[in-house]
Amino acid sequence: MNTVNDHYFKFTNDEIIEYFVKNLRSDIKCEYIADDIKVPISCKKIFNGIIFDGLCENFFVMFLETKVSIFIYDNEVMFLDEELEFFGNSDVDGCIVYEEAFKHLSHKDFLMLLAKLVNLFKGVQKIEKKQRRMPIQQGDHIKYYYDLTISSRFTLSGKYEFGNIKITVA
Repeated sequence: MNTVNDHYFKFTNDEIIEYFVKNLRSDIKCEYIADDIKVPISCKKIFNGIIFDGLCENFFVMFLETKVSIFIYDNEVMFLDEELEFFGNSDVDGCIVYEEAFKHLSHKDFLMLLAKLVNLFKGVQKIEKKQRRMPIQQGDHIKYYYDLTISSRFTLSGKYEFGNIKITVA
């Protein structure tokens, strides 16, 4: 288990491939990024991103030391390590922030959770976002519940819940 000084988001390429990439839909193509350049899957440098839509670059995930983000068009879904960096309201304004505890999850379970979200976002044509403020706890920052309604060519309609993020596929 990670200690406070560990970087929770310090994934190996093998973990990313085994637990994330292999759990993506077969129609999702991946291009790997290390040091902000596209690299082959066999690259020895640590991946810091994966692009899912080729040259468009409107659908990708970034793996950073203090956060992991899924970018889908003009939306960012953030997983933050607030033990390593302070994120103010201005840092997350307009973003979709996963507020549930996740550090108890193994890297495998976290990366599989991330893959489930990416699978839902495949083929998204439209995202409607509504947010509702959570009750404020002593010493806590402002947190929100997010209700996303997405239109997708590839994902079956239904309702999905990821902690404080609810997704309805229309």
